[in-house]
Amino acid sequence: MLGALRAAPMHAVLAYLALLAAGRALLALTPPGRLGGHGLHELPGTWAASHVLGLVVLAAQWTLARQAGIELPLAAHAAPWCAFGLLQLALGPGALVPRHAPLRERASVGTLALVALAAVAVPLAVFAGAREAPWTDVVVQRLGLAGLEHVLPAASALALFVLVGEALTVVRRRPWTRALALGLLAALSIWLCDALLYGGWLHGMAALALGALGAVEWLRRGDRRGLVVALVALAGMQAIAGRVETFALAGIAGLWTFTPRAARARAAWVCAPALALWAVLALFATGWQSASASAPTAWLMTGLAVGLGGAAWLLRNLFFQQAPRVAEPRAEALFLGALLVFGTLGISLGVDPTAPVASWFALAPAWPAVFVLLAACAFPAEQPAGAA
Repeated sequence: MLGALRAAPMHAVLAYLALLAAGRALLALTPPGRLGGHGLHELPGTWAASHVLGLVVLAAQWTLARQAGIELPLAAHAAPWCAFGLLQLALGPGALVPRHAPLRERASVGTLALVALAAVAVPLAVFAGAREAPWTDVVVQRLGLAGLEHVLPAASALALFVLVGEALTVVRRRPWTRALALGLLAALSIWLCDALLYGGWLHGMAALALGALGAVEWLRRGDRRGLVVALVALAGMQAIAGRVETFALAGIAGLWTFTPRAARARAAWVCAPALALWAVLALFATGWQSASASAPTAWLMTGLAVGLGGAAWLLRNLFFQQAPRVAEPRAEALFLGALLVFGTLGISLGVDPTAPVASWFALAPAWPAVFVLLAACAFPAEQPAGAA
């Protein structure tokens, strides 16, 4: 994979660096928050968020410019964001971090080895699958990244893995359970690699993973950067994946609905522009690979999504009674459940009865939310060393 990156045309590598710079500049322009640090353990999350935000914002700009009859290279789309980033670097304050980090449970060597193995296996498998695929990634074509046809999907697969891991860390599940969830996600991604590449679902899955991470940060910690990042990722994911309108709309509406009442007025100022961007892209982001399905199969997936949420809560109550009981489920679990249920319902209502198999992959962007929901509801909370 690194050899392919070195062999890629220099203009494609520079274009991807411009994409990363645009995403990092957008991240820096959001309110202060946890995501975006430059510590060694924070860099993977910063890179993954920058990758997804760069894809989303530049693809959205490309879509809107195309509708206006304007053809611009990717460098022209990225230039304003890079200029803002340089201005922020020159005039803005230093990094703002919490005064102290919460105590965490230390992971065993075996747990870390499993996560590292999965993190290496996922992008390598996607890269190998992309090399054998007879089609070209649509996002690569649109953003003028010719030469990175195999690398960009692999990068999105790695970003998906990293962002789901970050979300599982935020909900404070035990390390071995996080490793188990990430291992299952890796196995599923590798097993269905060809289908995910054909539909271009990996980019959309990474965007929804960033949306889920930001939403959990906001609902659990009141992290304003998480709120803004989640809304940008959800509102703009239509520009990099098809058939995700209902998931994006359910996510935007759910973020405002499950925000604590005292903070809803503040959240509304961000949710309203995100909803406007969603509406514009829903009108203009056309031409994606259709992922239609038969109605019976789609309704089966709807029932499966509802059943997974119910099973997760049942497991939580049956096997983890030692955890303190709360009066009601956490807001992030309600948000993720609503996202899955209403997003799946929207997919099932707009199905095409001529392609029954593809419906399973029309729901692929929701997989990150499924894993985070299962972890939040069914997995035991971590037990930090030294905590009372």
